[in-house]
Amino acid sequence: MEKQKLYVFFCLFVLSCMLLLSGVPSQGTAHAGRTADGTGEKLINVSSHGEQLQDILVKISNQTGYQVEISESLLDYKVTGRYENVALDSFLRRIFKGMNVFQVIDNDSRTVKIYSSLRGDEKTVVLAPYAGARGYVLDGEKDKTLEDLLEARDTFYEQVDASTIPLDETGITPGELQRKKEEYYQRVDVDSIPLEAKTNTSPGSLQQAREKYFQTADVDAMQLDQDTSQSLGELKEKRDKFYQSVDAGDIPLEKGSTVTPNSLRRDLPGQVEK
Repeated sequence: MEKQKLYVFFCLFVLSCMLLLSGVPSQGTAHAGRTADGTGEKLINVSSHGEQLQDILVKISNQTGYQVEISESLLDYKVTGRYENVALDSFLRRIFKGMNVFQVIDNDSRTVKIYSSLRGDEKTVVLAPYAGARGYVLDGEKDKTLEDLLEARDTFYEQVDASTIPLDETGITPGELQRKKEEYYQRVDVDSIPLEAKTNTSPGSLQQAREKYFQTADVDAMQLDQDTSQSLGELKEKRDKFYQSVDAGDIPLEKGSTVTPNSLRRDLPGQVEK
């Protein structure tokens, strides 16, 4: 029993020394600088139903931009509850209520340290904020976040003509390229531009060849397609020969019917069959 009291006294003594050296209050939480709620820290929002502490702290790190160092033994600790607009130190005190956990928050360096022991031999894990978070502070001195940079970029592109921005180190801009393209097509005959790199055939030469061909070729003698040798002229001859040899009056008016123009004439009153 006496040894246990001495051990507790020793731990309290070491904790007091650490707090004095770091310049933090005796509760084990440091507040450096002003904060959103007037106590020195940003306010956070957490809603969890049995989620692991490690995952919760990653979210908090992304919300605040703080780097968290925590004992490995605490990573699997389950957190349940809804915490809205609470200071980070208040949140940690509430979830670790009744536990022998030590915490130090430094707002100047944006760091949070959470230990389950002060012996100094515990393994710890560092959880850094996700650099892609829109609220992550990119520069501690200027206090610029990714959200600030995105707004600045949008403002820049609203004010600047993008066609005047050089494409690369050559200094040529999209606007200059557009003007050069328009000038080129104004003075160049597009029909004279070769269709392929390895040929001198241009649209103009193809047009001339086509016109010359149709002037000299007999269209009626051309094959209608690749699967037949019949030409347009041959079909015309067959058509004319058919109509010369057939009495159109005997051709049925509809498929499957025996009614012809001649039969209709015979049925008319006063008509005499020849």
